[in-house]
Amino acid sequence: MAALQAEIDSLKQQLLVASRLATLGTMAASVAHEFNNILVPVIGYAQMAQQSLKSAKPDMALIEKAISKAAAGGEKAGRICSAMLGFARTSDGAFSAEQNRADLAAVAEEALAVLARDPAKDGLRINVDVPTGLTARMDPIHAEQVLINLLLNARQAMSGPEGTRMDRAVGRAISITGRRVGSRIELTVTDNGPGIPMELQAKVFEPFFSTKRMAGGTGLGLAICRQIVEAAGGEITLNSAPGLGCQFRLSLHSAEVAGVRAA
Repeated sequence: MAALQAEIDSLKQQLLVASRLATLGTMAASVAHEFNNILVPVIGYAQMAQQSLKSAKPDMALIEKAISKAAAGGEKAGRICSAMLGFARTSDGAFSAEQNRADLAAVAEEALAVLARDPAKDGLRINVDVPTGLTARMDPIHAEQVLINLLLNARQAMSGPEGTRMDRAVGRAISITGRRVGSRIELTVTDNGPGIPMELQAKVFEPFFSTKRMAGGTGLGLAICRQIVEAAGGEITLNSAPGLGCQFRLSLHSAEVAGVRAA
């Protein structure tokens, strides 16, 4: 009996290890997804600097700015790697989100900068209404990852002819809004695109589910968003209807609780 119990205990431990490795495998895929969002502008800035250097009169100010932006992107990629390593060191296999202060106005500004492409080129307006000093108890890089994913989804939803349900006077628009609700912070990303059918809404946060497979969607973006938000003690919800656009709402812990700043 003792030998049988030892075997059972060994199998249980192997199952735990296998589960942990499976979770790490999922995170590896999510990191590849996030790195693509970071590397596109990094490559663009590097090419911009290279082209200027080859010109008859290199624009040193432009080169310096491009190199600085590319370096910042590399630092972001490094922090994502650090987050994954932190997960690997977590004994219970849970995603370890740092309890830092995310200034959501700054997060929104940086997320838009990372997207790089001027939304007006796609006939799109992005409105930001996030008060300065609105801080959530969340790692700012994680907050930026979530916001970038939501913005990319919204832009892609309105990129085709099916995304033109709004009248010409309104146009294609995305709104980023933030507000304090009691001890919580709410951040919402709203678009006036085609919306999501009711029968698909329960699946949008599932890993590998995507409504845009033909456009190269991985089905990981929203699953990553939920993982990050819930790891920070928050909640992400979807409100949508066909023809009425989408609104993703994040409810997060405020970094200021009872008038005392979180460490």
